[in-house]
Amino acid sequence: MFKAEGHHFSLYLNAILESLNNKQQPYKVVLTPELKSSPAFDVIASKLRDNNVILIRNQLKGLNNLTKIYINLLNWYRLRRDLKDHLTADSVSKIYIPTLDPMAKAFELLGSPFSNIPFYALYMSPLRGSKINKKLQHKIKNAISELLFFRLVKLNSMKKLLLIDPLFFLDLIKSKPDLKNKIDYINDFSNPFEIISSSKAREKLNILTKNHIILVYGSLNKRKGIIELLNALNKSNIKNICILLAGKPEKSIEKYIKSHPIVSKLKNSGQLFLKLKFLSSYEEKLVFSSANSVWLGYTMGFDGSSGVLHQSVKAKLPVLSMRDGVIGFLTKKFKLGYTFNPVDINEVISVLKKLEIDGNNSFINSETFEEFMNDHSSIKHTKKILRLIC
Repeated sequence: MFKAEGHHFSLYLNAILESLNNKQQPYKVVLTPELKSSPAFDVIASKLRDNNVILIRNQLKGLNNLTKIYINLLNWYRLRRDLKDHLTADSVSKIYIPTLDPMAKAFELLGSPFSNIPFYALYMSPLRGSKINKKLQHKIKNAISELLFFRLVKLNSMKKLLLIDPLFFLDLIKSKPDLKNKIDYINDFSNPFEIISSSKAREKLNILTKNHIILVYGSLNKRKGIIELLNALNKSNIKNICILLAGKPEKSIEKYIKSHPIVSKLKNSGQLFLKLKFLSSYEEKLVFSSANSVWLGYTMGFDGSSGVLHQSVKAKLPVLSMRDGVIGFLTKKFKLGYTFNPVDINEVISVLKKLEIDGNNSFINSETFEEFMNDHSSIKHTKKILRLIC
């Protein structure tokens, strides 16, 4: 096993450990003290025993893009050194990495830190944005990214790279059919959770409104289109729609929330509610139960997958989605909600006006929601992994 972070730490790793325990398959999980003390660890703590855990040093963190590359490489060497005595052919036969992304560039440049032990990995966001940004500097950057990605795929000890982006996987197989044995598609999924009545959830969250609530959930960063949504609601003059920001904000969003007059205006009018922290599974249930729809208006060239999309479907909530990328593709394919360009304020206002008139009644389609859930289940996800590693 290997470390994973945040949402993926508590989601992917939990599902895999449950399946391994059911099969009584011996395993070891590599963790850092930072992860072991995080709220996300509580989800998997009951699945682990002390003799299942290999504890390594915390990963170092870069302050900017330049230092991040250097730190990424340094973490690779630290990982190799920390695991050296634990990884022998007699003690470990295979390694699975639930999300390669935090150290992907180091693997692409330096190869495997696991010597010749076969490893399998899930890579969430390779070559992200390559189709959206057409500027020359980004074309050069994308060309380098592609070169490095193919170096990773061709590593002898890398037996299978799993991709959760169906569009990227299909494009890759079409353009590089010789990679068919080294890459595969794997479905994303979300944790099951029970929904309670909206009024009870709002009462527990101290959200005293009967208006339509748009939920923005997860890691609150710029690319989630939060500023675009707030600006659109403010400009629209719609009074019966509210926004609930629920999750841990990055510094730029935290600063914006503290200082921008639009935020103060919407809060004072009872149209903006804030739960700015990492939410427990119980709190997650409350915010989804209180909502009428979920915002997925990603910006800044993001075209990947989203765990929040899967949670929205589990909660039977329509989504307000970007038109492009995986999220837009799945929203349109399974009729999960509205699609639009989130950086076009007029398009966002148009969607808000539809919600004002129709509510979410237009997109409660139980058949397509059920079809999506069957196609993106945790059982289907873990079965594919267990076939590889067991």
